[in-house]
Amino acid sequence: MDSARNQLLITLSEAASQQPERIKVAETQLKQWEIAPEFYSTLLDIIFDRSIDVNIRFLGAIFFKNGVDRYWRKSAKNTINPAEKSNIRGRILSFMDEEFNQLAIQNALLVSKIARLDFPNEWPELLQNLLSIIHSTLVSASNPQIVLVQKRSLLTLHLVIKSLCSKTIGADRKIFEQVAPELLRNVASIYVEHVNRFFTMVSLNDIGIAVDLETSLSALKCIRRLIVYGFKDISKVEETKAFFALILEHLQKFHTLRNALEEINASPVTKLIETHIILMGKFYIDIIKAHTVAFILTPGSVDVVSFYCKLVATYGKSYEKEMSNSTFIEKYLIQALILMKGLIRKTSYNQDLRESKDLQVNDAIRIVDEQILTPSFVESFAELLMTSLISLRKEDLVMWEEDPEGWVNCDETDHWEHQLRPCAEKVFIDLLTQYRDSLSPKIVKLLGTFTPSQTNNLLLKDAVYCAIGLGAHELYDELDFDSWLVNNLLVEVANNDPNYRIIRRRIAWVIGRWICVKISKENKPKAYDAMTYLLNPEEDLVVRMTTAINLRSYILI
Repeated sequence: MDSARNQLLITLSEAASQQPERIKVAETQLKQWEIAPEFYSTLLDIIFDRSIDVNIRFLGAIFFKNGVDRYWRKSAKNTINPAEKSNIRGRILSFMDEEFNQLAIQNALLVSKIARLDFPNEWPELLQNLLSIIHSTLVSASNPQIVLVQKRSLLTLHLVIKSLCSKTIGADRKIFEQVAPELLRNVASIYVEHVNRFFTMVSLNDIGIAVDLETSLSALKCIRRLIVYGFKDISKVEETKAFFALILEHLQKFHTLRNALEEINASPVTKLIETHIILMGKFYIDIIKAHTVAFILTPGSVDVVSFYCKLVATYGKSYEKEMSNSTFIEKYLIQALILMKGLIRKTSYNQDLRESKDLQVNDAIRIVDEQILTPSFVESFAELLMTSLISLRKEDLVMWEEDPEGWVNCDETDHWEHQLRPCAEKVFIDLLTQYRDSLSPKIVKLLGTFTPSQTNNLLLKDAVYCAIGLGAHELYDELDFDSWLVNNLLVEVANNDPNYRIIRRRIAWVIGRWICVKISKENKPKAYDAMTYLLNPEEDLVVRMTTAINLRSYILI
């Protein structure tokens, strides 16, 4: 064994060298050994031996992880024998005090990959063993070594839970639902303890220590998946209802604290607070995507939605200023919009309809209609989307100037879940689709306030034109597109003012949206002439590229 270990160590050292020829020879040798008995047990010895160079250990962990993918399944060719697997499972949780972060992550991934294949049949004690390790760390929050073990064990538990959640077979889902309640109780208590301790420190004006937030963040990652995937109906379970409300309470506190800390530039702690806020948003979004009806019926859901609606209203009004210096605010707003999108698309309730009684669905829709998406809110929210969030920003215009091709490619790419303006456009489409009868007349009326000769406030004009293009199918009966085309758009196309390029580009885009929906036969040639006019070589490059893209819609009709 020692001889085999030494040979393996030498070969890994060669594979970790910077010389291609040596690396190639070493990788060939490792390929030959990877199906040999005790190979992975020996490899594990090297990974856990801290007297060995960390780069060699890290390479060993990568090789081990790939080996699990290839040879751990019982059905795999050259599968690792059961006795060796058992030996590995018995030792692999002993790395929890690993100091090198990247290696600790690889080790945690190893556990999660094995857990996905072996839990619960071959490894029934896994979760209890992990919880025991975590509980053993609760005795002292000041000992750095114990804090490290707690951090590593929570990371491992998180990755194991994440791995188990990815199993979609009914029997596997049932097993996860059976273990979720106990896991939630244990991890939630850790989360609450550390968050409360952090807020106590804040009240004492001591915010320099971030350990509690690091621990609570790891716990929250576990909790998020436990609640989303481990419970069929969170609105009927006391633990999930309590945590649902607690997250909102903490979200509000973190929101207030983050704004205060930003003013004094407490960056390390601020970053952790922002990460908590974003993770809490993911928690609510995941629930609303997976269990829409249960989300709405859970006590406090209206308060959650109200919080995010106020967020959109507040930051929407100071959109330009806030976006200029904070990617966090943009992520925060995107989460608010995605959550609203889940509520607006009432068709998303159909998934719940297959699992819930009609009465539950009707109750959920009634709550949304009477307490959230009221007529006045729908109208004001649509206006906010049009006048603030769909509007081009100064940074859009800067990129337009500096990298026109990149700007067009970015605008055409469907990354709406990661970019605020495209996300707002998606939400606006859903809002108009669901509330067409009430919104269509108001949008067309707003459009009527803009004349071809108007050259001020072009960004607002562009945003309203964008709304008309986005709502082509919903505004079909409300807007006389032929009249608007002839009396407005064709006139504005001829405006060669350099500043008017924003509107010329938008006109090409709008025609592309409407050409397949509603345009008379006699006006099609006029639309074509307008498009070809915008392709002239002296035109702005972004205008020309947008026109070329939308001309395809004309050609294909």
